Amino acid sequence: MLPQRTSILIVGAGPAGMALAISLFKQGCKDFVIVDGAEEGLLASRAMVIHAATLEALDTIGCAEPLVQIGIKGQGLKIRNATSTLLSIDFKTLESDTQYPYVLCIPQTVTENVLRTELGKLGVQILRPYKVTGMARNKSEGNAIDVSFDTGDIIQAKYIIGADGSRSAVRKLSGISFRDPETKDGVDGPSGDEMVLADVTFSSTPTEPSPMEGVNVFLTDRGSAILIPLPELHEDIYARTPPALDHDNDTPSSPPQVWRLACTLTCAIEAPPPNPPIEYLQRAINMFGPANLSSDTSINPNPVKIATCLWSSKFKIRSAIADQAFKRFESGSGGAGVDSSAGGVVFLVGDAAHIHSPAGGQGMNLGLRDAIGLAPVLVAHLQASGGDLGLQEYADARHARALEIIALTKRMNKIQGVMSTPILGWGAAGVMKVVSHVPAITRNAAWGLSGLAERR
Repeated sequence: MLPQRTSILIVGAGPAGMALAISLFKQGCKDFVIVDGAEEGLLASRAMVIHAATLEALDTIGCAEPLVQIGIKGQGLKIRNATSTLLSIDFKTLESDTQYPYVLCIPQTVTENVLRTELGKLGVQILRPYKVTGMARNKSEGNAIDVSFDTGDIIQAKYIIGADGSRSAVRKLSGISFRDPETKDGVDGPSGDEMVLADVTFSSTPTEPSPMEGVNVFLTDRGSAILIPLPELHEDIYARTPPALDHDNDTPSSPPQVWRLACTLTCAIEAPPPNPPIEYLQRAINMFGPANLSSDTSINPNPVKIATCLWSSKFKIRSAIADQAFKRFESGSGGAGVDSSAGGVVFLVGDAAHIHSPAGGQGMNLGLRDAIGLAPVLVAHLQASGGDLGLQEYADARHARALEIIALTKRMNKIQGVMSTPILGWGAAGVMKVVSHVPAITRNAAWGLSGLAERR
């Protein structure tokens, strides 16, 4: 049951919302409520990697070690064409800078389970399902907001944290715009490229890529594919793929390696259905993936097929950022918020504040660091006698970082466009191979992708 009032209301119990709640608790602040509109946590997984800076942040709230014990410590990121490696970014070059010199391959579902377990240990309950339907300035306390829910409940809070995803109700009710910083398109604007995601196993174990390599990106003249290994403890393996029996002794053999397959689609293949089946995924990997994983005998003399599909989905690639992550809320009865020196605080984190292409695996990482870093800033603001300088500075810093990541992912997507042009693609492949042999450049790439450059 919802309380009538709280100091801090966290709307959204995804990775960012839960990480903020844990961080607040460990900062000594227990006067908060966390709600979510869904009846249960995430059952499907999009984000697949956690970078070094994020693991450092998670370590401050006691959540890094459980994830490290489960995940696959990938060496880094490799960009390939169908037959060879073009560019290798080795995170081992960061060994002198961090205790996490790797990219941790782990499904978002597992990340959320670890965060949810930690909340349970702290005695913090996620209240479900409560969907925000309205926000209004409290009539008797000017620096508080009355938040209404679909259940008819109302909570009074001084701080509303929007961690409720790309279609954030908190952001919309606060009157904060959400647009692509380059094209100015809104999230409901012109469609972006489509991407297909799936968790799959193959009919035989490929010699390449190796799970320990980490993230593999395949660029072709028709599109791109990404392969990321999943750890054996991924729930779907045990729920839907029983271990095969070794018939010599009737004991379970090792479960098959599961891979996250992500394909950015072009006109080379028809539009995907909502949950693409194995047949569709096989055509996609034959077109965009490595030759040694193709089922086409004209490409691969030892054909490999997708054996099982544990889960699949599709989504549009879009970029957008809130024009402000922090504002004071003032409104009448449900009207749009306007900036004011008075009014309750609204702060956006995670996908509510910024979304972009999954290139480089930056989205969830950025949201987690948004949230964990926000907790001490919120606690200091809550205890201060006045002034919003600390909150505004933090909001500006996170906004600037999100703009950098959006620009980075757009550049990475443009590389795919170049690769799809025959002559330019050949030239770009040659440049990548040369760059791959320049340690300073590849280490700098690892440094940027890891997030260590933005340590706070």
